[in-house]
Amino acid sequence: MMRSSIVGGAVPLLAVLSVMGCSDERPAEALGQRSDALYFRNEQRLEPPGLESESGFGAYANAVDGTRIVAAFSGQIFVWELQGGNWTLADTVDAPVATSDNEFASSVALDGDRMVVGGKAAVSGVSGTAYVMVKTAGSWQLEQQLDPPALRPVFGHAFEVQGGRIAVAAGSGNAGGAYLFALDNGTWIADGHVNRTSPKSDDSYGAQLSLLDDRLAVSASGAGMAFVYRRDNGSWEQEFEISGSEGVGHDVSLSGERLLVGNGNGLSSHSARVYLRSGTSWAQEQQLVPNPNPPPAAALAFSA
Repeated sequence: MMRSSIVGGAVPLLAVLSVMGCSDERPAEALGQRSDALYFRNEQRLEPPGLESESGFGAYANAVDGTRIVAAFSGQIFVWELQGGNWTLADTVDAPVATSDNEFASSVALDGDRMVVGGKAAVSGVSGTAYVMVKTAGSWQLEQQLDPPALRPVFGHAFEVQGGRIAVAAGSGNAGGAYLFALDNGTWIADGHVNRTSPKSDDSYGAQLSLLDDRLAVSASGAGMAFVYRRDNGSWEQEFEISGSEGVGHDVSLSGERLLVGNGNGLSSHSARVYLRSGTSWAQEQQLVPNPNPPPAAALAFSA
């Protein structure tokens, strides 16, 4: 699964960013200044029909995987598919379960024909939830609802899904962390829980997740930290910890033997660190610095 973040903003659209190599064409956005840097250009604007201007659509809760893009907005999921070279709105998905306790489509993650949709708590005294949905016979159907083992109001504020495993963030502090689920004979079962050794209520632990095989990267940008966990002998153990200034860990992305960690502490200080793994040891390989005059954006776009 390719993991990417699509950058939106305070405008009613999603800007589809396509990667192109260096050329004489001036790039709209750049991640770096090296001669072999990858640049991004706007490929197509996506917006649901009848959307009011300045709605904020595209600013949050977007995911892309191959030839499908999903965006969560105003209690619905909008699904675009690449057809004949153009992105076409293929599906609009409503909450599979009618409830006033949870806010459907507060977050979303996508992996092929499966997506996980968040339903954060809308009233006090209830937990957030996660809806696992699969596309079957041309429509998106509820596969299973995932709930935390105890009261977790922000359970489901971020996800990562890969094949037969799902990671669900549950917020900061002692009552937070990230919960893992595994697909076992068609049923999603609890597969572990991770958290900081000394949890803090303001460390933004779990704001971003990245899952790759038996490893999970978790951001804690409020504390300027990021963590890598490895599943070993049936349990998840911390393998690596990154510490820095506030904003480090703004985003995390695992790919192969590498980990990309973003620093999002203000547009002027956007950067990213690349870490390389050898066995179970990690070391910084390089720091990536963006164009000195980046365009306005909600966040960096990552694809490791």
